Amino acid sequence: MRVVAVVQARTLSSRLPGKVLAPIGDVTMIERMIRQLRGAKTLDEIVIATSDDGSDDELAGMLAAVGVKVFRGDLEDVLGRYDAASEWA
Repeated sequence: MRVVAVVQARTLSSRLPGKVLAPIGDVTMIERMIRQLRGAKTLDEIVIATSDDGSDDELAGMLAAVGVKVFRGDLEDVLGRYDAASEWA
């Protein structure tokens, strides 16, 4: 059995827009999370589930550049993104 971490991330947060790209020290919040997940010995893969909205293009590009799989789905359907990303992985 494969173990996949599916992490929901988007830049249009209502309380703190762009928080996933906000710097924490020398890296962004999402990069910090990815570093932590990459250290997990029981994970086979990491997939970031984000929206197909243009506001998440920068996030998707940055993640692809560092070798993280990115699934893009409907902006308004968070549960659908999780479900589709887990099937896609």
